Amino acid sequence: MELLPIPFSLPSTVKVLLTSRKGGVSDSPFHSLNLSINVGDENEAVYENRMRVASALPSPPRWLRQAHTDRVLPAEQINSDVDVADATYTHTAGVVCAVQTADCLPVLFYHADGSGVGAAHAGWRGLAAGVLENTVAAMTAVHNSPLHACIGPTISQQHFVVGSDVYTALATAAGDDVAFTPHPTESGRWYADLPELARRRLLRAGVEQINDIALCTYAERELLFSARRDCYRTGRQSALIYFTA
Repeated sequence: MELLPIPFSLPSTVKVLLTSRKGGVSDSPFHSLNLSINVGDENEAVYENRMRVASALPSPPRWLRQAHTDRVLPAEQINSDVDVADATYTHTAGVVCAVQTADCLPVLFYHADGSGVGAAHAGWRGLAAGVLENTVAAMTAVHNSPLHACIGPTISQQHFVVGSDVYTALATAAGDDVAFTPHPTESGRWYADLPELARRRLLRAGVEQINDIALCTYAERELLFSARRDCYRTGRQSALIYFTA
């Protein structure tokens, strides 16, 4: 199993794992460390891949059934692969929050004092619905320590072309248009910068520090899954976070 390096510092109690597509047992086109049971891969292969990831963790991850919603659940309440939500959080040491992606944004949260963590899956629909803001609200309602966030691998602006529906849904506050570059040849089309849109929403929600791993899922063909690059038949990597006592 090959994990991605974390190029920024974290509180000593907070632990982050970012999986790649390497080091699993799934066959093409899900090769090899696919962690989703909802993409057409063999369940036996996915379960073996998940066991390999779990071996590096203090407890099994709480796997969400993601559906591009704004729903946030406490990790302790999640029935893995059954409960529909796109974000989760915990203030219990050793409980692992996880999201799966293959172009959408994985955003990991942690309190500055290391007392709680969370994870959100945010494609453009989730961003527009407010999943990041809802995660911030849920976590700070439990503990009012400042929140920091980490943006994991996602599709970069140069590979993410969207239409006017996405532009209208996401350019909702003053200055958000800086995250869009008009397409040079296609009227009504833009290149959208998902990390910048997320950063702007997180800052408005009160997140005090935001780090970005700055890896493009589309460009990193050998390292990461990408739904757009691979015509939506591919696996899912995961961003996982927990804290220790």
